[in-house]
Amino acid sequence: MRNKALSVVVVSVGLVLCAVMLTSCAGYGPDQASNKTIAIRYVKALEDGNIDLMVDSCMDKDIVIEWPTHFKCPVTGTNLLKGREQVRVVAKAWKGETAHKVDIVSAIAQGDEVAVLANVDRTFKITANIKSYEDHPMAFFFTFRNGKVVKAVHVFDALEEVEMQKAKKYGF
Repeated sequence: MRNKALSVVVVSVGLVLCAVMLTSCAGYGPDQASNKTIAIRYVKALEDGNIDLMVDSCMDKDIVIEWPTHFKCPVTGTNLLKGREQVRVVAKAWKGETAHKVDIVSAIAQGDEVAVLANVDRTFKITANIKSYEDHPMAFFFTFRNGKVVKAVHVFDALEEVEMQKAKKYGF
């Protein structure tokens, strides 16, 4: 009986070690899994709107967010955001004017970087008009340091966004 119990323990430990080795060999360790989870939570915050939780738990205090070059954030007038508080202000303003439904297509982690591809249904509240886009593909590229996002690059069709900004500015 004792030999059988010892054999079960040895086999169990061996399986755990094999799993750890396979995970490491695949280039996907525990930090990458955590980073991937945080990146997905970040993208899903577009939908659930929990901006404070996203900013406080996911972002480094010196985070930089970059959008496509031709897209200018209405709040800042630039395609870059720097620091948690600027992100918080812009995210809350953005969430106040848009509604999102986010479908995560894929998330890949390697080292301190995570890429997330999502289809996003968006509804914009522009003046008296409401404009919706369905299955709008968006890609997010994250760089992590110590479990926090230090840089996020959002890639999407900026032409639609620029047209929305013009519509809001000129009231059509």
